[in-house]
Amino acid sequence: MRGVVEAAGAEWHPFRYASSELTGTLKCLDERGIEKYVPDGTPEEEYLHLTSGMVYNAEVLLPTLPEDLEAIRPAVIVYEPFLAFPQVAAHVLGIPAVGLMTMTGPGVLQKSATSGCHILGCKARGRTFWTRMALMFSRTACSWSSTPPF
Repeated sequence: MRGVVEAAGAEWHPFRYASSELTGTLKCLDERGIEKYVPDGTPEEEYLHLTSGMVYNAEVLLPTLPEDLEAIRPAVIVYEPFLAFPQVAAHVLGIPAVGLMTMTGPGVLQKSATSGCHILGCKARGRTFWTRMALMFSRTACSWSSTPPF
């Protein structure tokens, strides 16, 4: 990811944790998180996955993140909506935060694009699921630019 950011002309700033040399986003609970939150005897498959560490990641990152962001002085925070800490940091600093989620489009998924409509309880009305999703996002987003096939 760093290469993509720098190729776009931006400067890379890795996350910094107060009590370790770790940078980046935790992929699961570390030893301290396991000791603090996981009851003895819990099978590893119940806590050694990405989602188990998301809130814990915010807990260990938030002490340093506002300080690091104040040094950079961003006008806006663009963040991954699955992470818990960017909106908190933006609120503390009083700056806007914009969630950005990239999604695959038509032709990339193996299943039919309209199959998701039945899961969500919507009716396709002649449009593919992804086209309907694009329309839904365009009604709720601050701005929306699209490229074909949308």
